[in-house]
Amino acid sequence: MNITLNDENIPEILEYIKTEIIKRKANNVLIEGDTISYEGSTSSARHDLFEYIVGKFSICYHNSEWRLRYRINLSKLFKVGLILSMALTLFIIISDGWEFWWIGILVFIWPVGAGWVTENIRHGTLASDLAEGIDGLIGWKKPEPEEKDESLKSWF
Repeated sequence: MNITLNDENIPEILEYIKTEIIKRKANNVLIEGDTISYEGSTSSARHDLFEYIVGKFSICYHNSEWRLRYRINLSKLFKVGLILSMALTLFIIISDGWEFWWIGILVFIWPVGAGWVTENIRHGTLASDLAEGIDGLIGWKKPEPEEKDESLKSWF
Protein backbone atom coordinates (compact mmCIF):
# COMPACT_ATOMS: atom_id res chain seq x y z
CA MET A 1 0.00 0.00 0.00
CA ASN A 2 1.26 3.47 -0.82
CA ILE A 3 -0.46 5.36 1.96
CA THR A 4 0.15 6.35 5.55
CA LEU A 5 -2.33 4.94 8.00
CA ASN A 6 -3.45 6.33 11.31
CA ASP A 7 -6.02 5.54 13.99
CA GLU A 8 -8.68 7.49 12.09
CA ASN A 9 -8.51 5.72 8.73
CA ILE A 10 -7.80 2.13 9.87
CA PRO A 11 -11.49 1.45 10.78
CA GLU A 12 -12.53 2.87 7.38
CA ILE A 13 -10.05 0.57 5.63
CA LEU A 14 -11.20 -2.48 7.59
CA GLU A 15 -14.82 -1.72 6.73
CA TYR A 16 -13.82 -1.35 3.05
CA ILE A 17 -12.10 -4.77 3.09
CA LYS A 18 -15.10 -6.34 4.82
CA THR A 19 -17.52 -4.85 2.28
CA GLU A 20 -15.39 -5.97 -0.68
CA ILE A 21 -14.99 -9.57 0.42
CA ILE A 22 -18.69 -9.81 1.29
CA LYS A 23 -19.45 -8.58 -2.27
CA ARG A 24 -17.32 -11.47 -3.49
CA LYS A 25 -19.39 -13.90 -1.37
CA ALA A 26 -17.19 -14.49 1.68
CA ASN A 27 -19.01 -15.88 4.70
CA ASN A 28 -18.63 -15.42 8.48
CA VAL A 29 -16.68 -12.16 8.18
CA LEU A 30 -15.39 -10.91 11.52
CA ILE A 31 -13.40 -7.78 12.41
CA GLU A 32 -11.13 -8.10 15.47
CA GLY A 33 -8.80 -5.18 16.12
CA ASP A 34 -6.72 -4.63 12.96
CA THR A 35 -7.66 -8.04 11.53
CA ILE A 36 -10.51 -9.30 9.37
CA SER A 37 -11.14 -13.02 9.14
CA TYR A 38 -13.64 -15.05 7.13
CA GLU A 39 -14.52 -18.65 6.54
CA GLY A 40 -16.07 -20.21 3.49
CA SER A 41 -18.51 -18.83 1.00
CA THR A 42 -22.15 -17.96 0.59
CA SER A 43 -22.03 -18.64 -3.13
CA SER A 44 -23.50 -21.72 -4.70
CA ALA A 45 -21.41 -21.17 -7.84
CA ARG A 46 -18.78 -23.70 -8.73
CA HIS A 47 -15.14 -22.67 -8.38
CA ASP A 48 -16.05 -19.91 -5.96
CA LEU A 49 -13.22 -17.73 -4.69
CA PHE A 50 -13.92 -18.41 -1.00
CA GLU A 51 -15.04 -22.03 -1.05
CA TYR A 52 -12.90 -24.29 1.20
CA ILE A 53 -10.90 -21.24 2.33
CA VAL A 54 -10.28 -19.75 5.75
CA GLY A 55 -8.59 -16.37 5.40
CA LYS A 56 -7.31 -13.48 7.41
CA PHE A 57 -6.46 -9.91 6.39
CA SER A 58 -4.39 -7.73 8.67
CA ILE A 59 -2.77 -4.34 8.38
CA CYS A 60 0.82 -4.10 9.60
CA TYR A 61 3.78 -1.76 9.51
CA HIS A 62 6.89 -3.51 8.21
CA ASN A 63 10.22 -2.13 6.95
CA SER A 64 9.02 1.49 7.10
CA GLU A 65 5.89 0.86 5.03
CA TRP A 66 2.28 -0.16 5.55
CA ARG A 67 1.32 -3.58 4.26
CA LEU A 68 -1.84 -5.55 3.80
CA ARG A 69 -1.06 -9.05 5.00
CA TYR A 70 -3.30 -11.82 3.71
CA ARG A 71 -3.11 -15.40 4.90
CA ILE A 72 -5.23 -18.23 3.58
CA ASN A 73 -5.66 -21.75 4.85
CA LEU A 74 -6.39 -24.32 2.15
CA SER A 75 -6.55 -27.36 4.41
CA LYS A 76 -10.20 -28.03 3.53
CA LEU A 77 -9.25 -28.22 -0.15
CA PHE A 78 -6.62 -30.86 0.64
CA LYS A 79 -8.95 -32.82 2.92
CA VAL A 80 -11.75 -32.97 0.33
CA GLY A 81 -9.27 -33.88 -2.41
CA LEU A 82 -7.72 -36.60 -0.27
CA ILE A 83 -11.10 -38.13 0.58
CA LEU A 84 -12.16 -38.13 -3.08
CA SER A 85 -8.87 -39.62 -4.27
CA MET A 86 -8.99 -42.35 -1.61
CA ALA A 87 -12.55 -43.19 -2.61
CA LEU A 88 -11.55 -43.40 -6.28
CA THR A 89 -8.48 -45.49 -5.45
CA LEU A 90 -10.61 -47.90 -3.44
CA PHE A 91 -13.14 -48.12 -6.29
CA ILE A 92 -10.34 -48.81 -8.80
CA ILE A 93 -8.80 -51.51 -6.58
CA ILE A 94 -12.18 -53.20 -6.11
CA SER A 95 -13.11 -53.10 -9.80
CA ASP A 96 -9.72 -53.58 -11.55
CA GLY A 97 -7.40 -54.92 -8.86
CA TRP A 98 -4.11 -53.50 -7.61
CA GLU A 99 -2.78 -52.94 -11.11
CA PHE A 100 -4.10 -49.33 -11.42
CA TRP A 101 -3.89 -48.10 -7.78
CA TRP A 102 -1.66 -45.18 -8.86
CA ILE A 103 -4.59 -43.48 -10.62
CA GLY A 104 -5.94 -42.44 -7.20
CA ILE A 105 -2.67 -40.66 -6.45
CA LEU A 106 -2.86 -38.85 -9.78
CA VAL A 107 -6.42 -37.84 -8.97
CA PHE A 108 -5.13 -36.23 -5.78
CA ILE A 109 -2.03 -34.60 -7.26
CA TRP A 110 -3.52 -33.14 -10.42
CA PRO A 111 -6.83 -31.53 -9.33
CA VAL A 112 -5.73 -30.62 -5.80
CA GLY A 113 -2.36 -29.31 -6.99
CA ALA A 114 -3.98 -27.36 -9.80
CA GLY A 115 -6.59 -26.06 -7.34
CA TRP A 116 -3.85 -24.98 -4.94
CA VAL A 117 -1.99 -23.05 -7.67
CA THR A 118 -5.21 -21.49 -8.97
CA GLU A 119 -6.37 -20.43 -5.50
CA ASN A 120 -3.01 -18.87 -4.70
CA ILE A 121 -3.10 -16.85 -7.92
CA ARG A 122 -6.73 -15.80 -7.44
CA HIS A 123 -6.25 -14.79 -3.82
CA GLY A 124 -3.02 -12.96 -4.65
CA THR A 125 -4.96 -10.95 -7.20
CA LEU A 126 -7.68 -10.31 -4.61
CA ALA A 127 -5.13 -8.92 -2.15
CA SER A 128 -3.58 -6.71 -4.85
CA ASP A 129 -7.00 -5.39 -5.86
CA LEU A 130 -7.85 -4.61 -2.25
CA ALA A 131 -4.51 -2.82 -1.71
CA GLU A 132 -5.14 -0.67 -4.81
CA GLY A 133 -8.70 0.03 -3.62
CA ILE A 134 -7.41 1.08 -0.20
CA ASP A 135 -4.90 3.43 -1.82
CA GLY A 136 -7.73 4.99 -3.84
CA LEU A 137 -9.99 5.15 -0.79
CA ILE A 138 -7.47 7.18 1.19
CA GLY A 139 -6.74 9.44 -1.79
CA TRP A 140 -3.38 8.24 -3.10
CA LYS A 141 -2.97 8.62 -6.85
CA LYS A 142 -0.43 7.00 -9.11
CA PRO A 143 2.24 9.42 -10.27
CA GLU A 144 1.83 10.44 -13.87
CA PRO A 145 4.52 9.09 -16.20
CA GLU A 146 6.94 11.66 -17.52
CA GLU A 147 6.35 12.79 -21.07
CA LYS A 148 8.92 11.49 -23.51
CA ASP A 149 10.67 13.64 -26.02
CA GLU A 150 9.67 12.31 -29.42
CA SER A 151 12.65 13.80 -31.25
CA LEU A 152 15.22 11.59 -32.94
CA LYS A 153 18.40 11.15 -30.93
CA SER A 154 21.82 10.05 -32.10
CA TRP A 155 23.93 7.47 -30.31
CA PHE A 156 27.15 9.12 -31.53
